[in-house]
Amino acid sequence: MLGARHKKQVRLAVLTDSSPSLDDTLISAFEAGIEFLNENKTSTTNGPFWTTLESEASAGNGRVLYSKFRIDSLPPTQGRYVGNVLRRTLLRQDIFRSYAAVAMRARHRLLDEKGVPCLNSTEDAVHEFSSVVGVQECMMDIMHNVQQLAIRGPDEIQSDAIKTWQWTARRCGPCIVNAGDLQIVDSAAHHETPLMLLEPAHYICRINSPVMVEIEVDVACCSHTEYQDRPDYQRYVKTRRNDGWLSVLPDFSLVQKVNYVVQPYRDTRESVILEVWTRASRSPQKVLQKAMERVVQVWKTRNIDSAT
Repeated sequence: MLGARHKKQVRLAVLTDSSPSLDDTLISAFEAGIEFLNENKTSTTNGPFWTTLESEASAGNGRVLYSKFRIDSLPPTQGRYVGNVLRRTLLRQDIFRSYAAVAMRARHRLLDEKGVPCLNSTEDAVHEFSSVVGVQECMMDIMHNVQQLAIRGPDEIQSDAIKTWQWTARRCGPCIVNAGDLQIVDSAAHHETPLMLLEPAHYICRINSPVMVEIEVDVACCSHTEYQDRPDYQRYVKTRRNDGWLSVLPDFSLVQKVNYVVQPYRDTRESVILEVWTRASRSPQKVLQKAMERVVQVWKTRNIDSAT
């Protein structure tokens, strides 16, 4: 019994001595992944190399993109660390900046017998639990549908000031209001950084009475951490609330789900099978590349600071 335990300890010591450090493995694996995603070429070195196993344009309801990767030739016992660092980095809420609806306003205007909107019949929805005259859904359902708008724009916007985009839709019932009915409100933001609604047929609400309904939507670009912690965003939400707008719980998360499995490779080496699901506004390849670039940057900065 003691002999078997001694042999196991000796074997683990040999593997530890012959294997590179975990930091070196992470940097080499992520640098190989960045090169692979940039050029879509598999590395021929003895170190970690990447392969795309599967990539789907859409999965499920069409709002999710899916890709499957394999990282081969990882040192023994280090595959789970590589997979875990990738998963934790992809699910962080302070790395990726994306576009999401943050506020909306809904109002109705009655029509006279000739179908002309009455001038003095406007009424706003004052809170999340109110209803809009002539609209089938309550405000909670409308806000949920607005929250799920798929919006695409430039991959990266760095700005110290709050930047918002606005859409509005005016429809006379009975009819259905979809995302394609939202029209851009002319502003400098739309001219400088044009955005696009990816799903024009996305359902917002149904007007089942002869009324005119106006829906306005505000979109911002930031991360979850920025939106929750920056004081200027808190002031923005308060100002919008005072103007009669309702706050939409924004969904800035680009990554919907991450899964990894460690498998044996050749001899004692390991492979990691990585699956990534992202929103339709950003491909898994771009999100994964961004995450690895951030990790490599942090690791190299830390090594420079420790060396000095």
